[in-house]
Amino acid sequence: MDNLLIEETANTPKVELNASGKSLLFKGKSIPENTIKFYTPVKAWLDEYFNSPAAETTLDIHLEYFNTSSAKVIIDILKKLVQLHNNGNTKLTIVWKYDSNDSDMQEAGEDMMSLLKFDFEFLAVAD
Repeated sequence: MDNLLIEETANTPKVELNASGKSLLFKGKSIPENTIKFYTPVKAWLDEYFNSPAAETTLDIHLEYFNTSSAKVIIDILKKLVQLHNNGNTKLTIVWKYDSNDSDMQEAGEDMMSLLKFDFEFLAVAD
């Protein structure tokens, strides 16, 4: 299985998906014009990963902003990862990073954590 790398743009996040599972990354802004089109290769890669996940999976999310359609896709991805964890297929760690002065993004992560009923690690980072 190959790794997936999508470079960050003004409207889309950097996505790094490493087949070893040690580092899955979403970083930047997620406000693509066509959310479904942008996330299709990401979801396809993850579908393949879900067939034989690594023993441990770490997902780093450091988004500056995301729109409603991106939130839905992100939640769907997180639900699948949590399900893999709950089924014993991988030990999942979700690290939610946010700029130290951005309480809205911290709260967004807390909302997702509550929705998923899965503990995130929260990390405030310097601007």
